Amino acid sequence: MSEWSFPEAEFLGTRLSLVRPGEVLAAVDQAVACRRPLLHASLNAAKVVAAARDPGFRDLLGRFDLLTADGMSVVWGARLLGLPPVERLAGVDLLQRLLAHARERGQRVYFLGATDAVLAALAGRVAARHPGLQVAGARNGYFPPQQDARVAAEVAESGADLLFVGMPSPRKERFLMENRQRLNVPFAMGVGGSFDVLAGKVRRAPRLLQRSGLEWAFRLMQEPRRLAGRYLACNSRFLLLLLRARLNRHAATGA
Repeated sequence: MSEWSFPEAEFLGTRLSLVRPGEVLAAVDQAVACRRPLLHASLNAAKVVAAARDPGFRDLLGRFDLLTADGMSVVWGARLLGLPPVERLAGVDLLQRLLAHARERGQRVYFLGATDAVLAALAGRVAARHPGLQVAGARNGYFPPQQDARVAAEVAESGADLLFVGMPSPRKERFLMENRQRLNVPFAMGVGGSFDVLAGKVRRAPRLLQRSGLEWAFRLMQEPRRLAGRYLACNSRFLLLLLRARLNRHAATGA
């Protein structure tokens, strides 16, 4: 059971926190001030589908303190099901906000994930965009689960206030939850492939495509062979889950 309390709703079998970016920043400041762990995860169509298939992963997501909408599919899906308004907090955008906020507040950050080359490029770009930001440390994400405890100890020894984990799901969620106390970091957040974007390795979709929910299509054009099958299967399954939930809601209300 989380020690934190945020407004939330149930979305396709998962929890969904109903918070705005400013509320996340305020919660981060509170966590840093009292040194109380606050774990954040993002929810997109792929994770909703994975949670529907794997009860263990669904339970894992449910143990996070904050679970916010990363994709427009979740925002629109919540609207279709009549849930309270949900604001999209794209992982890479929230990461940028948190870095700027950390610089202003003198909070120390740690980057865990990606490759050493990506981390090197990330360090240069972050320093240019957020001059004065205190970086407590960085480490690549290519280590086996057997080394999790040692890596968590390295993060704890760094004295970081904010930890950003750029590893795939469900690897990063399991790492964060299983090492929650060992990390000894007030705020931790999984950021997926955001390091690649900030490092300039992967191009971000134009704002128009982001707002229209077509960011996935932009990524598909960049890597069609790798992503076509995955997107087709995931999006189809997500739409099926959404349709089923919509029909069940109508049946329950008699609408």
